[in-house]
Amino acid sequence: MTSPSFRKALGLVFLLACAEDTSKYARGRGLEVAQLPAAERAKIYAAALGGAFDLDPGLSLLVDTTMLTRVGGERPGGALGADVRSALRETGVTKGECQPERRAPTRTPVCRADVPGYVVRFSDVFAMAGDSVQTHLLADRYDTPATGEHNRFRIEQAYQLVRRDGGWSVVRKARID
Repeated sequence: MTSPSFRKALGLVFLLACAEDTSKYARGRGLEVAQLPAAERAKIYAAALGGAFDLDPGLSLLVDTTMLTRVGGERPGGALGADVRSALRETGVTKGECQPERRAPTRTPVCRADVPGYVVRFSDVFAMAGDSVQTHLLADRYDTPATGEHNRFRIEQAYQLVRRDGGWSVVRKARID
């Protein structure tokens, strides 16, 4: 029979042994995924979009329904929740969704939309110290079936944000090549 303190210590060792090693990741290195409701995640993503674009009504931003993976690159990750996508659209920051059709690596992806713009993908939101978080945003210019094909333009940036007055503000961003 083992003592309660021994079982507690053994449980802690087991927990630490099973904890994910986040140091190997390209996105959110050393950080854990923040456990936030969909509305908060949407606010964070909207703030990141505001850090990347001049959000005027003429800009068409469509959300890719797949997320960025932690390991880097453009392979599709898990699905971005419908609740987050809906919250982004309700704020007016995004105009809809697109799973882009990629015809060639050097050409812009194609989305079924009225006007060309950017299709955006997000990483998870990662918890930092205090009330700060980090997320990644990949923006890829898209064409429509009517515009024809153009050379590809894409940019990925990492954003660190802090909670301010019930919202989120970008305090730091870095381009990822």
